[in-house]
Amino acid sequence: MARVVLENVTKRFGKVIAVNGVSLEAKDREFLVLLGPSGCGKTTTLRMIAGLESADEGKVIIGDDVVNDVPPAARDIAMVFQNYALYPHMTVRDNISFGLRLHGVPRPEIESRVAEAAQMLGLQDYLKRVPRELSGGQRQRVALARAIVRKPKVFLMDEPLSNLDAKLRVQTREELIKLHQTLGVTTIYVTHDQVEAMTLGSRVAVMDNGFLRQIGKPREVYDTPTNRFVAGFVGTPPSNFIPVQLVPGSPPTMAVEQRVINLTASQQRAVQHLPAGDYVWGIRPEDLVVSGQGSCPELSVPFDAPVSFVEMMGSETFIHSHIAGSPIVIRASSAFEYEQGDCVQLLVNTGRTHLYQTDTGEVVF
Repeated sequence: MARVVLENVTKRFGKVIAVNGVSLEAKDREFLVLLGPSGCGKTTTLRMIAGLESADEGKVIIGDDVVNDVPPAARDIAMVFQNYALYPHMTVRDNISFGLRLHGVPRPEIESRVAEAAQMLGLQDYLKRVPRELSGGQRQRVALARAIVRKPKVFLMDEPLSNLDAKLRVQTREELIKLHQTLGVTTIYVTHDQVEAMTLGSRVAVMDNGFLRQIGKPREVYDTPTNRFVAGFVGTPPSNFIPVQLVPGSPPTMAVEQRVINLTASQQRAVQHLPAGDYVWGIRPEDLVVSGQGSCPELSVPFDAPVSFVEMMGSETFIHSHIAGSPIVIRASSAFEYEQGDCVQLLVNTGRTHLYQTDTGEVVF
Protein backbone atom coordinates (compact mmCIF):
# COMPACT_ATOMS: atom_id res chain seq x y z
CA MET A 1 0.00 0.00 0.00
CA ALA A 2 1.09 3.62 -0.34
CA ARG A 3 0.38 7.20 0.50
CA VAL A 4 -0.12 9.78 -2.25
CA VAL A 5 1.24 13.30 -1.80
CA LEU A 6 0.82 16.40 -3.94
CA GLU A 7 3.20 19.28 -3.23
CA ASN A 8 2.18 22.65 -4.73
CA VAL A 9 0.91 21.02 -7.91
CA THR A 10 -0.20 23.31 -10.73
CA LYS A 11 -1.61 22.45 -14.16
CA ARG A 12 -2.27 24.90 -16.98
CA PHE A 13 -4.14 24.48 -20.24
CA GLY A 14 -3.00 27.48 -22.24
CA LYS A 15 -3.88 30.55 -20.16
CA VAL A 16 -6.33 28.61 -17.98
CA ILE A 17 -5.02 27.41 -14.61
CA ALA A 18 -6.95 24.19 -14.02
CA VAL A 19 -5.18 23.26 -10.77
CA ASN A 20 -3.55 26.02 -8.74
CA GLY A 21 -0.85 25.13 -6.20
CA VAL A 22 -2.67 22.18 -4.64
CA SER A 23 -0.99 20.39 -1.72
CA LEU A 24 -2.60 17.39 -0.04
CA GLU A 25 -1.88 13.90 1.21
CA ALA A 26 -3.91 10.72 0.91
CA LYS A 27 -2.60 8.61 3.77
CA ASP A 28 -1.80 4.92 3.45
CA ARG A 29 -5.08 2.90 3.28
CA GLU A 30 -7.18 6.09 3.38
CA PHE A 31 -10.31 6.75 1.32
CA LEU A 32 -9.88 10.39 0.25
CA VAL A 33 -12.62 12.12 -1.74
CA LEU A 34 -11.96 15.08 -4.05
CA LEU A 35 -15.23 17.03 -4.05
CA GLY A 36 -16.25 20.03 -6.10
CA PRO A 37 -18.40 21.36 -8.94
CA SER A 38 -17.72 20.66 -12.60
CA GLY A 39 -14.62 22.45 -13.81
CA CYS A 40 -13.06 22.87 -10.37
CA GLY A 41 -9.93 20.82 -11.25
CA LYS A 42 -10.63 17.61 -9.34
CA THR A 43 -10.47 15.26 -12.36
CA THR A 44 -7.34 17.00 -13.64
CA THR A 45 -5.78 16.45 -10.22
CA LEU A 46 -6.67 12.76 -10.39
CA ARG A 47 -5.26 12.46 -13.91
CA MET A 48 -1.96 14.00 -12.76
CA ILE A 49 -1.72 11.36 -10.02
CA ALA A 50 -2.41 8.69 -12.66
CA GLY A 51 0.15 10.16 -15.05
CA LEU A 52 -2.45 10.89 -17.75
CA GLU A 53 -1.63 14.59 -17.37
CA SER A 54 1.73 16.07 -16.45
CA ALA A 55 2.10 18.65 -13.68
CA ASP A 56 3.52 22.00 -14.82
CA GLU A 57 4.75 22.71 -11.30
CA GLY A 58 5.09 20.80 -8.05
CA LYS A 59 5.62 17.17 -7.13
CA VAL A 60 3.45 14.06 -7.34
CA ILE A 61 4.61 11.41 -4.87
CA ILE A 62 3.35 7.82 -4.60
CA GLY A 63 4.80 5.90 -1.69
CA ASP A 64 8.25 7.41 -1.24
CA ASP A 65 8.88 8.09 -4.93
CA VAL A 66 8.43 11.26 -6.96
CA VAL A 67 6.58 10.02 -10.05
CA ASN A 68 6.33 13.17 -12.20
CA ASP A 69 8.38 11.52 -14.94
CA VAL A 70 7.13 7.96 -14.38
CA PRO A 71 4.73 6.67 -17.11
CA PRO A 72 1.20 5.66 -16.01
CA ALA A 73 1.82 1.92 -16.47
CA ALA A 74 4.75 2.03 -14.07
CA ARG A 75 2.98 3.90 -11.23
CA ASP A 76 1.24 0.80 -9.84
CA ILE A 77 -2.18 2.42 -9.79
CA ALA A 78 -5.57 1.23 -11.07
CA MET A 79 -8.15 3.68 -12.37
CA VAL A 80 -11.93 3.32 -12.59
CA PHE A 81 -13.56 5.67 -15.10
CA GLN A 82 -17.00 7.28 -15.25
CA ASN A 83 -17.86 5.54 -18.54
CA TYR A 84 -16.52 2.12 -17.40
CA ALA A 85 -14.06 1.91 -20.37
CA LEU A 86 -14.81 -1.77 -21.03
CA TYR A 87 -13.85 -3.53 -24.26
CA PRO A 88 -17.22 -4.19 -25.95
CA HIS A 89 -16.08 -7.31 -27.85
CA MET A 90 -14.54 -9.02 -24.81
CA THR A 91 -16.35 -11.13 -22.22
CA VAL A 92 -16.50 -10.05 -18.60
CA ARG A 93 -13.77 -12.57 -17.79
CA ASP A 94 -11.50 -11.18 -20.51
CA ASN A 95 -12.19 -7.58 -19.52
CA ILE A 96 -11.26 -8.30 -15.92
CA SER A 97 -8.12 -10.23 -16.81
CA PHE A 98 -6.89 -8.02 -19.66
CA GLY A 99 -4.38 -6.02 -17.60
CA LEU A 100 -2.98 -9.14 -16.01
CA ARG A 101 -2.48 -10.82 -19.38
CA LEU A 102 -0.81 -7.67 -20.68
CA HIS A 103 1.69 -7.84 -17.79
CA GLY A 104 2.43 -11.51 -18.36
CA VAL A 105 0.91 -12.83 -15.14
CA PRO A 106 0.81 -16.67 -15.21
CA ARG A 107 -2.53 -18.13 -16.29
CA PRO A 108 -3.27 -20.02 -13.02
CA GLU A 109 -2.77 -16.81 -11.03
CA ILE A 110 -5.00 -14.90 -13.48
CA GLU A 111 -7.78 -17.45 -13.02
CA SER A 112 -7.43 -17.25 -9.25
CA ARG A 113 -7.51 -13.45 -9.14
CA VAL A 114 -10.47 -13.22 -11.54
CA ALA A 115 -12.44 -15.76 -9.51
CA GLU A 116 -11.68 -13.90 -6.28
CA ALA A 117 -12.74 -10.50 -7.71
CA ALA A 118 -15.87 -11.97 -9.31
CA GLN A 119 -16.86 -13.54 -6.00
CA MET A 120 -16.26 -10.29 -4.17
CA LEU A 121 -18.50 -8.32 -6.57
CA GLY A 122 -21.13 -10.94 -7.36
CA LEU A 123 -20.09 -11.41 -10.98
CA GLN A 124 -19.67 -15.20 -11.00
CA ASP A 125 -22.73 -15.74 -13.23
CA TYR A 126 -21.76 -13.07 -15.77
CA LEU A 127 -18.18 -13.99 -16.70
CA LYS A 128 -19.17 -15.27 -20.18
CA ARG A 129 -21.29 -12.25 -21.07
CA VAL A 130 -20.16 -9.18 -23.03
CA PRO A 131 -20.75 -5.62 -21.75
CA ARG A 132 -23.86 -4.96 -23.88
CA GLU A 133 -25.58 -7.84 -22.07
CA LEU A 134 -25.05 -6.19 -18.67
CA SER A 135 -26.88 -3.46 -16.76
CA GLY A 136 -25.11 -0.22 -15.86
CA GLY A 137 -24.49 -1.43 -12.32
CA GLN A 138 -23.05 -4.71 -13.53
CA ARG A 139 -20.73 -2.91 -15.95
CA GLN A 140 -19.50 -0.73 -13.13
CA ARG A 141 -18.76 -3.79 -11.02
CA VAL A 142 -16.77 -5.25 -13.93
CA ALA A 143 -14.73 -2.04 -14.06
CA LEU A 144 -14.13 -2.32 -10.31
CA ALA A 145 -13.16 -5.98 -10.63
CA ARG A 146 -10.64 -5.11 -13.36
CA ALA A 147 -9.04 -2.64 -10.94
CA ILE A 148 -9.11 -5.06 -8.00
CA VAL A 149 -7.31 -7.92 -9.78
CA ARG A 150 -4.36 -5.65 -10.44
CA LYS A 151 -3.70 -5.45 -6.67
CA PRO A 152 -2.31 -1.92 -7.09
CA LYS A 153 -0.87 0.42 -4.49
CA VAL A 154 -3.58 3.01 -5.19
CA PHE A 155 -7.13 3.05 -6.59
CA LEU A 156 -8.16 6.18 -8.53
CA MET A 157 -11.88 6.58 -9.20
CA ASP A 158 -13.32 9.29 -11.43
CA GLU A 159 -17.06 9.73 -10.72
CA PRO A 160 -17.67 5.98 -11.10
CA LEU A 161 -21.31 6.11 -9.97
CA SER A 162 -22.58 9.09 -11.96
CA ASN A 163 -24.18 6.96 -14.69
CA LEU A 164 -26.22 4.87 -12.23
CA ASP A 165 -29.77 5.53 -11.06
CA ALA A 166 -30.36 6.78 -7.51
CA LYS A 167 -31.17 3.41 -5.92
CA LEU A 168 -28.22 1.69 -7.58
CA ARG A 169 -25.88 4.47 -6.52
CA VAL A 170 -26.79 3.87 -2.87
CA GLN A 171 -26.24 0.12 -3.29
CA THR A 172 -22.91 0.58 -5.06
CA ARG A 173 -21.73 3.07 -2.41
CA GLU A 174 -22.26 0.35 0.17
CA GLU A 175 -20.25 -2.08 -1.99
CA LEU A 176 -17.40 0.42 -2.30
CA ILE A 177 -17.27 0.92 1.46
CA LYS A 178 -17.15 -2.85 2.05
CA LEU A 179 -14.47 -3.25 -0.65
CA HIS A 180 -12.29 -0.61 0.94
CA GLN A 181 -12.70 -2.18 4.37
CA THR A 182 -11.75 -5.57 2.91
CA LEU A 183 -8.87 -4.52 0.65
CA GLY A 184 -7.50 -1.53 2.55
CA VAL A 185 -6.06 0.01 -0.62
CA THR A 186 -5.37 3.75 -0.63
CA THR A 187 -8.23 5.24 -2.65
CA ILE A 188 -8.72 8.69 -4.18
CA TYR A 189 -12.26 9.22 -5.39
CA VAL A 190 -13.54 12.16 -7.47
CA THR A 191 -17.16 13.30 -7.31
CA HIS A 192 -19.38 16.37 -7.55
CA ASP A 193 -21.97 14.63 -5.35
CA GLN A 194 -21.51 15.75 -1.76
CA VAL A 195 -23.68 12.89 -0.44
CA GLU A 196 -21.20 10.44 -1.97
CA ALA A 197 -18.33 12.41 -0.51
CA MET A 198 -19.77 12.52 3.00
CA THR A 199 -20.74 8.83 3.08
CA LEU A 200 -17.63 7.37 1.41
CA GLY A 201 -14.70 9.51 2.45
CA SER A 202 -12.62 9.13 5.59
CA ARG A 203 -11.60 12.67 4.62
CA VAL A 204 -12.98 15.11 2.05
CA ALA A 205 -10.96 17.63 0.03
CA VAL A 206 -13.17 20.41 -1.35
CA MET A 207 -11.95 22.08 -4.53
CA ASP A 208 -13.13 25.24 -6.27
CA ASN A 209 -11.78 27.02 -9.33
CA GLY A 210 -8.51 25.06 -9.21
CA PHE A 211 -7.86 25.70 -5.51
CA LEU A 212 -8.09 23.35 -2.56
CA ARG A 213 -10.49 25.18 -0.24
CA GLN A 214 -10.63 22.77 2.70
CA ILE A 215 -9.67 19.23 3.66
CA GLY A 216 -10.89 17.33 6.69
CA LYS A 217 -13.18 14.64 8.01
CA PRO A 218 -16.75 14.87 6.65
CA ARG A 219 -18.12 16.14 9.98
CA GLU A 220 -15.39 18.80 10.24
CA VAL A 221 -16.05 20.07 6.72
CA TYR A 222 -19.79 20.22 7.40
CA ASP A 223 -19.72 21.74 10.89
CA THR A 224 -16.73 24.08 10.55
CA PRO A 225 -16.41 25.27 6.93
CA THR A 226 -13.42 27.54 6.41
CA ASN A 227 -15.18 29.71 3.85
CA ARG A 228 -18.53 30.52 2.30
CA PHE A 229 -17.96 28.34 -0.76
CA VAL A 230 -17.55 25.18 1.33
CA ALA A 231 -20.62 26.02 3.44
CA GLY A 232 -22.65 26.60 0.29
CA PHE A 233 -21.49 23.46 -1.51
CA VAL A 234 -21.50 20.86 1.27
CA GLY A 235 -24.90 20.00 2.67
CA THR A 236 -28.36 19.22 1.29
CA PRO A 237 -29.90 21.75 1.24
CA PRO A 238 -26.81 23.97 1.43
CA SER A 239 -26.28 26.70 4.00
CA ASN A 240 -28.42 29.83 3.92
CA PHE A 241 -26.67 33.20 3.60
CA ILE A 242 -28.13 36.43 4.99
CA PRO A 243 -26.53 39.91 4.90
CA VAL A 244 -25.88 41.28 8.41
CA GLN A 245 -24.19 44.26 10.01
CA LEU A 246 -21.59 43.85 12.72
CA VAL A 247 -22.17 46.30 15.59
CA PRO A 248 -19.13 46.86 17.84
CA GLY A 249 -19.73 47.32 21.53
CA SER A 250 -19.52 45.60 24.90
CA PRO A 251 -20.57 43.05 23.97
CA PRO A 252 -20.52 43.22 20.14
CA THR A 253 -23.73 42.21 18.37
CA MET A 254 -25.08 41.80 14.84
CA ALA A 255 -28.11 43.38 13.22
CA VAL A 256 -30.53 42.16 10.56
CA GLU A 257 -33.15 44.70 9.49
CA GLN A 258 -32.73 46.52 12.85
CA ARG A 259 -33.16 43.26 14.79
CA VAL A 260 -30.36 42.76 17.34
CA ILE A 261 -28.64 39.37 17.33
CA ASN A 262 -26.72 38.45 20.47
CA LEU A 263 -23.58 36.33 20.10
CA THR A 264 -22.02 33.55 22.14
CA ALA A 265 -18.87 34.27 24.13
CA SER A 266 -16.63 32.60 21.52
CA GLN A 267 -18.36 34.48 18.70
CA GLN A 268 -17.86 37.76 20.56
CA ARG A 269 -14.14 37.03 20.88
CA ALA A 270 -13.90 36.26 17.16
CA VAL A 271 -15.36 39.63 16.11
CA GLN A 272 -14.07 41.94 18.86
CA HIS A 273 -11.26 43.39 16.69
CA LEU A 274 -13.20 43.49 13.41
CA PRO A 275 -14.48 46.74 11.93
CA ALA A 276 -18.18 47.49 11.87
CA GLY A 277 -19.89 46.95 8.55
CA ASP A 278 -21.43 44.38 6.26
CA TYR A 279 -20.83 40.64 6.64
CA VAL A 280 -22.62 37.44 5.60
CA TRP A 281 -24.40 35.25 8.15
CA GLY A 282 -24.43 31.52 7.36
CA ILE A 283 -27.22 29.35 8.80
CA ARG A 284 -27.73 25.63 8.12
CA PRO A 285 -31.36 24.69 7.30
CA GLU A 286 -31.58 22.47 10.39
CA ASP A 287 -30.57 25.41 12.60
CA LEU A 288 -33.75 27.29 11.65
CA VAL A 289 -36.17 25.83 14.20
CA VAL A 290 -39.89 26.28 13.55
CA SER A 291 -41.48 27.48 16.78
CA GLY A 292 -43.14 24.60 18.60
CA GLN A 293 -41.04 21.94 16.85
CA GLY A 294 -38.11 20.79 18.88
CA SER A 295 -36.38 22.34 21.86
CA CYS A 296 -35.60 26.03 21.95
CA PRO A 297 -31.90 26.74 21.35
CA GLU A 298 -30.00 28.21 24.31
CA LEU A 299 -29.24 31.36 22.33
CA SER A 300 -31.70 32.20 19.58
CA VAL A 301 -33.34 35.05 17.72
CA PRO A 302 -36.91 34.92 16.32
CA PHE A 303 -37.95 35.73 12.76
CA ASP A 304 -41.29 35.61 10.98
CA ALA A 305 -40.90 33.76 7.66
CA PRO A 306 -43.54 33.69 4.92
CA VAL A 307 -43.79 30.33 3.15
CA SER A 308 -42.93 30.66 -0.56
CA PHE A 309 -43.24 26.98 -1.46
CA VAL A 310 -42.81 23.58 0.16
CA GLU A 311 -40.84 20.45 -0.77
CA MET A 312 -42.23 17.30 0.83
CA MET A 313 -39.30 14.89 1.24
CA GLY A 314 -41.00 12.12 3.21
CA SER A 315 -39.58 12.13 6.73
CA GLU A 316 -38.88 15.88 6.53
CA THR A 317 -40.10 18.97 4.72
CA PHE A 318 -38.08 21.77 3.15
CA ILE A 319 -39.80 25.13 3.58
CA HIS A 320 -38.64 27.89 1.24
CA SER A 321 -38.90 31.42 2.57
CA HIS A 322 -36.78 34.56 2.95
CA ILE A 323 -35.16 36.72 5.61
CA ALA A 324 -33.96 40.25 4.86
CA GLY A 325 -34.69 39.68 1.19
CA SER A 326 -32.42 36.62 1.01
CA PRO A 327 -33.89 33.21 0.12
CA ILE A 328 -33.68 30.57 2.84
CA VAL A 329 -34.55 26.89 3.19
CA ILE A 330 -35.84 25.51 6.50
CA ARG A 331 -35.55 21.82 7.36
CA ALA A 332 -38.80 21.07 9.22
CA SER A 333 -40.80 18.11 10.49
CA SER A 334 -43.22 16.42 8.08
CA ALA A 335 -45.57 15.84 11.00
CA PHE A 336 -46.92 19.33 10.26
CA GLU A 337 -48.41 20.65 7.03
CA TYR A 338 -47.40 23.92 5.43
CA GLU A 339 -48.88 25.80 2.50
CA GLN A 340 -47.81 28.70 0.35
CA GLY A 341 -48.85 31.93 2.01
CA ASP A 342 -48.50 30.61 5.57
CA CYS A 343 -46.19 32.40 7.96
CA VAL A 344 -44.00 30.43 10.35
CA GLN A 345 -42.05 31.75 13.30
CA LEU A 346 -38.42 30.70 13.29
CA LEU A 347 -35.85 30.53 16.03
CA VAL A 348 -32.30 30.77 14.67
CA ASN A 349 -29.87 28.61 16.66
CA THR A 350 -27.28 31.40 16.86
CA GLY A 351 -24.58 29.30 18.49
CA ARG A 352 -24.34 27.03 15.42
CA THR A 353 -24.23 29.82 12.83
CA HIS A 354 -21.18 31.19 11.02
CA LEU A 355 -20.07 34.63 9.91
CA TYR A 356 -18.18 35.26 6.66
CA GLN A 357 -16.27 38.17 5.18
CA THR A 358 -18.31 39.80 2.43
CA ASP A 359 -15.38 40.23 0.01
CA THR A 360 -13.24 37.10 0.51
CA GLY A 361 -15.84 34.68 1.86
CA GLU A 362 -13.42 33.58 4.62
CA VAL A 363 -14.99 32.50 7.89
CA VAL A 364 -14.91 34.77 10.93
CA PHE A 365 -16.58 32.32 13.32
